[in-house]
Amino acid sequence: MTTRRWLVPVSLSAHLAAGLGLYAAGIWKIERVEAAHASTDIRPPFPVAAPEGGGKIVAQKTNVEAKAIPKVITQPVPTVMKPLHPDTSEAQEPGSGSGSAVGPGSGSGDPLSHGDCTGDDCTKIPTPPDPPKLPVNPDPVTKPPLVPESKLPQFVSGDRDIHPPDTVITSMSRDGKTKTTGTFKFCLDTNGSVTGVAMLRSTGFDIYDQRINAAMRGWRYQAFLIDGKPTPVCSVATFVFTIR
Repeated sequence: MTTRRWLVPVSLSAHLAAGLGLYAAGIWKIERVEAAHASTDIRPPFPVAAPEGGGKIVAQKTNVEAKAIPKVITQPVPTVMKPLHPDTSEAQEPGSGSGSAVGPGSGSGDPLSHGDCTGDDCTKIPTPPDPPKLPVNPDPVTKPPLVPESKLPQFVSGDRDIHPPDTVITSMSRDGKTKTTGTFKFCLDTNGSVTGVAMLRSTGFDIYDQRINAAMRGWRYQAFLIDGKPTPVCSVATFVFTIR
């Protein structure tokens, strides 16, 4: 128990001495660092010639104190918005005043009166422009009259007895047909020549219809007259073929 009581004061003293030593060492380091930053070694950027007599060049240290750069604080300037239309409420207050003016000029007359026109130009009546001319319609194309074949003028030339080819006769015999009929319309010009042929009713055989059409285009009549004047005319012809 006596030994432990003696160790406690000794331990406290040792800890206290160690704490003071660490504190003193920290202060010394801080001062040394500040001193190192405060001094600046400035040397010339170019070689310096040696002095006469062979002396040595001694570099001098210059302590440059760092100056704090003042901070510039910029404050925003408030923007004042001006109204587009000025306030004219104050200018609308009623006022008083008077004035008079005299100008040159004089005249008289009746503003409702009408003047009289004199001269040759006043008696002339303007001539209206001519109305536009209407287009003249050409003479309408009249269709040739259609007359029965018995009313046509005299037949001059051509093959009127048109028989079907042998193939048509053979086909009719095979099918048991003994009769076929075809109807065609034809038109004549003022000379009596056939200008066109149109089939109204087929014979039932294309090859026979083509033979009739080709033969009719070779027909020739005398001119068809109306009031003594040659006139185009149309008619209808019927062909009947019978096997006997």
